[in-house]
Amino acid sequence: MTLKIDAPLRNLPLTKTSEEAQRLEALGFDGLWTFETSRDPFLPLLQIALGTHKINLGPNIAVCIRP
Repeated sequence: MTLKIDAPLRNLPLTKTSEEAQRLEALGFDGLWTFETSRDPFLPLLQIALGTHKINLGPNIAVCIRP
């Protein structure tokens, strides 16, 4: 059995998102989660995907409202 450790992505400016994800990946975290608290949760995930190699990604909360 393998223990996996995920981390929430702090509410950083988008220009710092990739750098923070690379730091957490280098520390050995297995996954990162974004939140829909102050902005769209998917845009930071794109930046993380472009700047990392093996970390898992996901939105922690993504509310979809049907008009």
